[in-house]
Amino acid sequence: LDLPPTENLLFLRYTDKPGVVGTVGNAVGKAGINIAGMQVARNRAGGEALMALNVDSSISAQVVAAVAKETGAELVRALTLIS
Repeated sequence: LDLPPTENLLFLRYTDKPGVVGTVGNAVGKAGINIAGMQVARNRAGGEALMALNVDSSISAQVVAAVAKETGAELVRALTLIS
């Protein structure tokens, strides 16, 4: 993944399948958070995938939980690097 470090980030590790990018975008958008950048990579079709997002504001634990539930991702982490 090639993503510049910014103040607010979201990372996911999940099984590659259709709809995950849209689900994440919808969940973040419903929370009123703008996506500034996104990178997605996978090891093979249907295999392990990674997603990293730069976002304009911090992501709450509720949004993280919703993304995890709706995508089935095995790992979802939100980071705020500057407080």
